[in-house]
Amino acid sequence: NTWPQKAADVIAIGMGLGQSEWSKVLMQQVMTLTAPRVFDADALALLSADELTSNDVITPHPLEAARLCQTDVQTIQNNRLEAARNLADRLGCVVILKGSGTVVCDGKKTAICPYGSDALATAGSGDVLAGMVAGLMAQGHNAFDASCLAVVWHAITGEKSKDQMCLTASGILEELPLHLPA
Repeated sequence: NTWPQKAADVIAIGMGLGQSEWSKVLMQQVMTLTAPRVFDADALALLSADELTSNDVITPHPLEAARLCQTDVQTIQNNRLEAARNLADRLGCVVILKGSGTVVCDGKKTAICPYGSDALATAGSGDVLAGMVAGLMAQGHNAFDASCLAVVWHAITGEKSKDQMCLTASGILEELPLHLPA
């Protein structure tokens, strides 16, 4: 049983997905869709890299990037720009390498976010970022621009949050409208 090709404008997958047999079947179905896709969390572990397109986005943190590159976290952290470029070139998609100085790369263009906060290093923060990217893509932004916008808005929200010590995924969502441009 396959899904219709126009099941959605954008697919975001991975948050809370797990790596069960059901998850693997779901990922196989998602990989057949032509809609742009945003892969986060468990979807990165289940990813079929040869089926990515320039309309797709992956959102690894350094450990996930190390797994995708078959290396270690220290190698990724020592040269974040090169790691993001290598992933973008090899996979043919937009890469958001999360962390201090989040890097967005599509293989041709690279952007580094000058904003952020350690408060964003919390469970669910990356889920919110992936959702923001998918939402911006659904509104018509291309994968690279949507990624850059989402990364900056997410980072500024983390920086300006009134309660940085307790920033949660739901807290980011509550704070986000307070820090977006008018």
